Amino acid sequence: MKYLEGNSIRKFVRKAIIKKLWELEDESINTSDLGITLFQYDFMDGGYFLNDFQAVAWQKEYIDDLGEIIEKFKSQFDQETLNKILTDFFHYPDMFVLTIISETATYLLAECKTVKENWDNEITLSSKMIKALIRELNGCRYKCGNRKFMLRNIPIRGKELKKCSVN
Repeated sequence: MKYLEGNSIRKFVRKAIIKKLWELEDESINTSDLGITLFQYDFMDGGYFLNDFQAVAWQKEYIDDLGEIIEKFKSQFDQETLNKILTDFFHYPDMFVLTIISETATYLLAECKTVKENWDNEITLSSKMIKALIRELNGCRYKCGNRKFMLRNIPIRGKELKKCSVN
């Protein structure tokens, strides 16, 4: 099975990415840093929720899906960094949640066609670019062969469209 396939954290992070993309509309960002840049202000503030009670509740809700991400971290980080991340789980739960979210966001965005095509380049997060990223994050494409896909149930700036369907 592909990394994060069926993982409920993936859905949570996708929604967080979409919200953050709109907050950075018209900003210039390096695509290779996009996942971290989206959450940079949360890092400066010291956490995602700014409330350890909410962070602990989040940890409890997603505990079953954290293992897959921690396993990936083992190959990504040196032992000292990994120990710090795991220690944050108990001592700084909100920072732990933020680390999980930003690293997962980095992975999900790196899988997007738009990011791959512009890897390590400066892009402006225009409305058009954000909508393309949202479609890609939700697994939707404009065209597949001669078929056109319609977008539905995808939050695009406060509006909710329905799931992808073929016309």
